[in-house]
Amino acid sequence: MEYLPDEMACVKLSGRFMRNVVEGEIEKAFDRVKPYFPIPQEQFAHLVSRTESQLSGSERDFGKMLEYKFVREERVKDFLIRFTFIIKHELTVTRWKFLYYRPRDRWLLNSLYWDDQVESLFAAPNS
Repeated sequence: MEYLPDEMACVKLSGRFMRNVVEGEIEKAFDRVKPYFPIPQEQFAHLVSRTESQLSGSERDFGKMLEYKFVREERVKDFLIRFTFIIKHELTVTRWKFLYYRPRDRWLLNSLYWDDQVESLFAAPNS
């Protein structure tokens, strides 16, 4: 397992991952994050496989992937940081979240997931 030295390295890794996904290079994207993502090998392989199959089958419903955009950065103190990106498709958008954890002085990718729950990107109305 490897660690990322700082927050800038985390956001750069996430951005490179997103660029690879938009370019259709799913395996390359996951190969980028693998050294920093301490999950069991079979769980990692399942995530890659599921992402490849869902994205390849989604073009009919989502349209072609056009580009990615950085949306938000969220923090919990100085040890958790989450970056949210979207991928713009011809017909909709998908949301991608990267959660990084700093156990001591360097960072790990703690979770990575994506979905189509873009409504949650909007602030809840004041009640």
